[in-house]
Amino acid sequence: MANQSLPLSPPKGMRDFGSEEMRKRQFIFDRLRSVFLTFGYEGIETPSMERLDVLTGKYGQEGDRLIFKVLNSGDFMKPVAENQGSGLESKQIVGLISEKALRYDLTIPFARFVSANRGTLSFPFKRHQIQPVWRADQPQKGRYREFYQCDVDVVGSTSLWQEVELIRVFAEGFESLGIQGAEIHINHRSLLMGLAEFLGFAERAGAIIGILDKSDKISPEQLVELLRKEGFTAEHLEKIEPILNWSKGGLPEHLSGSMLEQTQVAHGLRELSWVMEKCLNLGALPGGAKLLFNPKLARGLDYYTGCIFEVVIPGSGLGSIGGGGRYDNLTDMFGVPNLSGVGISFGAERIYDFLQQTNLWPDEIKSGLDYFFLNFDDSGAEIAMQFMAKLRSAGARCDMYPEASKIQKQMKYAHQRQANYVVYIGEREIENQEVGLKNMESGQQINLPWDQLLTHYTNHP
Repeated sequence: MANQSLPLSPPKGMRDFGSEEMRKRQFIFDRLRSVFLTFGYEGIETPSMERLDVLTGKYGQEGDRLIFKVLNSGDFMKPVAENQGSGLESKQIVGLISEKALRYDLTIPFARFVSANRGTLSFPFKRHQIQPVWRADQPQKGRYREFYQCDVDVVGSTSLWQEVELIRVFAEGFESLGIQGAEIHINHRSLLMGLAEFLGFAERAGAIIGILDKSDKISPEQLVELLRKEGFTAEHLEKIEPILNWSKGGLPEHLSGSMLEQTQVAHGLRELSWVMEKCLNLGALPGGAKLLFNPKLARGLDYYTGCIFEVVIPGSGLGSIGGGGRYDNLTDMFGVPNLSGVGISFGAERIYDFLQQTNLWPDEIKSGLDYFFLNFDDSGAEIAMQFMAKLRSAGARCDMYPEASKIQKQMKYAHQRQANYVVYIGEREIENQEVGLKNMESGQQINLPWDQLLTHYTNHP
C-alpha cells in the first residue's frame, strides 16, 4: 500500500510559532510578569491535565461542554462494553472512558493548588501564573482551542482593596505593553442575581446571566428576543429597561426604588460604588485606561460571586482582552471553606493580535542576531568560535554559518536571520589580526582590531 503524506497543519484552533513570533510572545510574558512581581504576585505552575471531576461543574453547562477530555490509558472502551445494554447516556460513557482533562482555565487548578498546600502558604496568598489552557471551542478570529492565560489571583482576603489593586494591575500591565486607552468594564454578580430575583426568575438566574453575557456580541433586538424566549414579558422588559439601555460609564442613578430595595442589588451597588470611588481617589489610571460600570457585563463562569471585570480596546474588533472577578466559594469543593479570592487574566493571544495589527512592537524585539560570522575556512571558523564565546558571555546573540559555502548564500542567510552585523575573518583579516564588520542596515563596512570587537558590542548593544 502506497505511503500517504501526513497533514502538515496542526489541529484546527492550534498554531505553530516561529522564532519571530516567539520573541514577540516572550515580550508579552516578560512585561506582564515584571508588573505582576512589582505587585507581589509570585509565580507558580500547575499540570496541563487535571482530574475531570475537578473541572466539571465549575464553568456552567456551556463551559463543561468545551472541556477537552483525555481518554484513559489501555483498553478505555472495556468499561463501556461491560455495561452494554444498560442504556448508557453520553455523560455516563464519558465518565467510564475518561478520568482526566486538559485544564479549561488557570483558576480552578489554582483553587486545588491552594487547598492542597494550605498548610504551607501564607494568607493572603498572591500568585501569578502564565501557562496554556485548552477549550473545545469553535475557532474564529481571536479565539483558539489552545491559548495562554496570564493570571494574577489573591486568596484569603475579602477586602475590596484587592479589587482596587487588580484594576491597577490591569492598567499598568497594558501600559507596559504600550497599549493606551484600554477600557476596564466592571459589574457585580450580586447585582445580576438580585435583578433575576427581583423579576421572579431566581431559579433561572444562570440562564439570564448567560444571555446578558452575549450582549456585546448581538444586537439589542436579538438580546430582547432571547429574554422573551426565557419567559420575559413586556412588564419584565420595562422593569429592566434602565439596565438594557444604560451606556457604559458611572453607576446608574435612576434604578427604580423597588429594585434598589432588593438586598442583593443594594449590596452589589454598594461594593461597586466603593471600588470605583477608591480608584477615582487614587488618580488617573496608567496608560489612559478608563474604569467603566457596565450593567450588562455578566462573565458567564458560575464561580464568580462579587465584582467582575472585562477589558476591551475600543475599535480593535477583538472583543475582551482581559477579565476576572471575585469568587468566594471556590475552595469549598476541596474541603477548605472561607477562602475568598479575586483574580484577573490577561488574554495573551488577543493582546498579540492587537500589537501585531497596530505594529506596536518595540524595536529591540525585531532583531534576530547581533553578529553573524561568515565561514571562509576552518582557520577563520576557529577564531570566530573564540570570538562568539566572548560575545555570548557579554550577552550578545551570535551565530556562524556551519559550512564554507558561497558568500552570497551566507549573506542571504544572514539577512534571513535578521543580523545587525556580519563579521568576516578571511586570510587577510587573520594576517592583520582584525575582523571585517558590515552594518546590515546601512551597508557601511569597517575593520576592527581583534581586541576591539567586544568593545564594539558594549557600545552597540
